[in-house]
Amino acid sequence: MIRLFPGHALVVDEIGHSQTLDFDSLRDELAGCFAERGIAETWLAEHVACIVEERVRERHRQAPGVLSRQEIDEMVLAAVRSVGFADVAELYATARGLGLALPKPTGSLTACSEERVRDLLAHGLQLSPAITEQILPQLLGAAGRLGLPRMNDALLRELALHLLASDTPAAAESAHEGAVRLFADEHWLARFRDEPSGLLLDGVFRIPPVSAALPRARMEFDIARFGTRLGRSPLLEMQVLAALPRAAQSLRTLLVGVRTDICASRPSAAVHPAHVILRGSQALLAHQLEPLCARDAHAFLADVRRCFDREVCVGLDFEVILSLR
Repeated sequence: MIRLFPGHALVVDEIGHSQTLDFDSLRDELAGCFAERGIAETWLAEHVACIVEERVRERHRQAPGVLSRQEIDEMVLAAVRSVGFADVAELYATARGLGLALPKPTGSLTACSEERVRDLLAHGLQLSPAITEQILPQLLGAAGRLGLPRMNDALLRELALHLLASDTPAAAESAHEGAVRLFADEHWLARFRDEPSGLLLDGVFRIPPVSAALPRARMEFDIARFGTRLGRSPLLEMQVLAALPRAAQSLRTLLVGVRTDICASRPSAAVHPAHVILRGSQALLAHQLEPLCARDAHAFLADVRRCFDREVCVGLDFEVILSLR
């Protein structure tokens, strides 16, 4: 099972053993699976980890408590297959000692009722309620146009995955070549000017590639790189905290612009939350900030998170998932 904490989660298996699951570790595990299949696009593993974190948080909001590790693995497999990498999903499932299809599809032909299709989307593919309601009429309509009022779970799931990615350019290129970037990196450098552009060029801000199949607005803020802009070490806590609001406001400007461009290209992306990932905190504490005890370090990072909550997340017309790593 899984309990949510800032930046990590506690996973408890069926026999009661527990371990910490953090999303960076999940990313690294997925990156190994992608690499073994000859896919060097490391951002895909990070993207899937973000999608899983998003779905875990969504499930936690709906029913606070615990999730099983199998449910987490279902989310991982569904996300990996949705971006077009069934072979990577198979490798991940094998490494985890799982069957590829979780839950296993039935072989019987069953009527495509609205209730059944909604259950498959929500639980079989682990889609959020908003995406489930969006894709539901499309899937029912596609089944009707195909003249297939009765399908087994396997065919229905594959049809749903096809519809999720049907507006991507993947049809014109192989899954492993395109997967799947919606914009070239140069798009963002040309898109923004002034201080936000400078922070992008310095590596303080980073806009990860946008997946065409599962588009999300994502921004990374490297607090260690930000610290190097403030002066020579050691830096004072208040020196960093006083400079953060302006940088956070610039990040908000970028985030809104990125999401606007994504939604203009993929209107369906409007139902997804955005992601802001704060990185480099341990490097800042270890090498740039004046030495702090564990309690003061925890309080400092809490202040950093509150700053971004206040300056970035409040007042937007879309949800922002904020992760401190």
